[in-house]
Amino acid sequence: MSIRKLPQKLRYRHDFDMMSCYSKYHPRGAKQQEVVRKKWFISLEKGFDWVSRPDLEYQQQLQNITDSLPDSCSYVEAEQLFVAVYWREKGDSSTVDQVAEVIEKIMLIQSQKYREQ
Repeated sequence: MSIRKLPQKLRYRHDFDMMSCYSKYHPRGAKQQEVVRKKWFISLEKGFDWVSRPDLEYQQQLQNITDSLPDSCSYVEAEQLFVAVYWREKGDSSTVDQVAEVIEKIMLIQSQKYREQ
């Protein structure tokens, strides 16, 4: 958990540039950087909106997973090193558990993708 600057692609949407963020780094770290260089963002504020898209084959799978995020979550960011959820910190410990579960599921999808390449 941290307060993090919103990615550049998202800052124009707000009059602020910092937001609470729950993120987790992939355990394999730098090795993944050589495998996949895709980064994607999802806006959850006005329905499901891709700010930048991952590969087509994963879009529906990712949408299904992120649909289970609490309403207090605004964005999901993923890249080869980490997955992050930006949120307004509304809820209790079960909300944090929900966010953590979604991050784990996204990381699982990414690790399967890496093994396929």
